[in-house]
Amino acid sequence: MRMCVCEVGQDGHLGLACRHSAGRHRRHALANDVIVLAIRSTDVHAELEPSRLLRDDLKRPDGATLDPWARGKYLVWDFTCPDTLAPSHLNRSATASGSASVMTEMKKRTKYGELTTSGHYDFIPVAVETLRSWAQKQNKSLPR
Repeated sequence: MRMCVCEVGQDGHLGLACRHSAGRHRRHALANDVIVLAIRSTDVHAELEPSRLLRDDLKRPDGATLDPWARGKYLVWDFTCPDTLAPSHLNRSATASGSASVMTEMKKRTKYGELTTSGHYDFIPVAVETLRSWAQKQNKSLPR
């Protein structure tokens, strides 16, 4: 992993937005650990980084259940933590709380859209902004 050599600005937010921030990958892994443990607590087998869901570009979602979750479909998720104050989100974040997570979830749905079209998977993007806003879920809850 490359180390960041950028200077921290007056606002001090570089560590949240920089792709080379040392703690970024660890925080992502810890969030996925929490998600998989929550799913396993329901007596459903789940795994992180399922190799069977490898895309053509060699990317895969963060996790999936090994047992059907609901309606005979497997649950697949991908976690992300967009920086609320990143230049790419700042204009929207200033006017609408949670807008960075909403935009990021929409991008994840597009990225993994082929999973849902197969009819075998329910894909759920999980986005939590750095300033704690969660996206408003279109699908409030999945039946179990």
